[in-house]
Amino acid sequence: MQGGDTECTLNFDGKWFGSISVAISIFLLAIIAIYTFVQDNRQPSLTKPKLMDRANPTAGDSVDVPTIKEIRLPPPPAPTIRSQPANATRLSVKKRVQPRHQISGTKKASSKKIKITHDTLISKPELAASEREPLPDHGTPKTPINKKPALDGRVLLRMLEHDKGPHVSFAWPDNKSIRQRLFQTFTQCLGVRVALMDKNGKLYRADDRPGESWPINLDTYSGFVRRPHGAITKRESGLIKNIRRNHNPPSPLFHVRIFPRWLDAELLGRIRTVIGDGYMQTSNVTARYQISSGTILVRDIRADGKSMPGNITLPIKGHC
Repeated sequence: MQGGDTECTLNFDGKWFGSISVAISIFLLAIIAIYTFVQDNRQPSLTKPKLMDRANPTAGDSVDVPTIKEIRLPPPPAPTIRSQPANATRLSVKKRVQPRHQISGTKKASSKKIKITHDTLISKPELAASEREPLPDHGTPKTPINKKPALDGRVLLRMLEHDKGPHVSFAWPDNKSIRQRLFQTFTQCLGVRVALMDKNGKLYRADDRPGESWPINLDTYSGFVRRPHGAITKRESGLIKNIRRNHNPPSPLFHVRIFPRWLDAELLGRIRTVIGDGYMQTSNVTARYQISSGTILVRDIRADGKSMPGNITLPIKGHC
């Protein structure tokens, strides 16, 4: 009995062991099958490319091309912008552009001004003819000495208007009838005007509107204004009365003579020619008007009292 029991026990144990072995085998097969299935469904991994001789490739060689993945770089950082404060002021520099040439339509303001000199009698009225200083004769009115001006008289006139150069004054003849003819020639043939001047330099003429001054054009008329001293002609005296009656000035006015600019330029240029290079160093120049056969002469030219040889003949323009 004991032997049978032992046999039964052995048989039971061998059967159990076989069942376990079969179960383990089935389990392993299942794991292998699952592993194989999973490997087949996975993406093929990158394999190291096969080295080959690119210079002499064989037709049967297969080239493994590596898969290139897209690489995305992060965007660059945004630039830093410094914002200006709200109340910041932007300074703009304006370049000053100067024209190469002066515009022809513009005209500079005249720098000329009025300079007063004297037109006087050659001698004092109280002196008798025998007491007067004899005048040297440097030629007669029939044979005057004419010289071309060595320097542009317009330059001399401009300098005289700015108080540069000598003081120039002219004397009129003593004879009443000669003075009358001289004044008539100056006004009718050479364009000399008669006016009254106030203390501010404003000029008044007989043909201006009452109370309105004459806006003198110093490009046409000379600023070298003559103020008569001594006897004047009857005609000139009548013009002065008409001016006073027309304007009825509240302040005192004095009598002046206005010469054309071309005439004074001609006169000063010829005087400078007579005196010579010492003209600008001279302090006082005096001369005397004379008229003969309708021609105006300038005689007895003196530089600081020294008599200069030569006479001047003034050209006459227009019709007399």
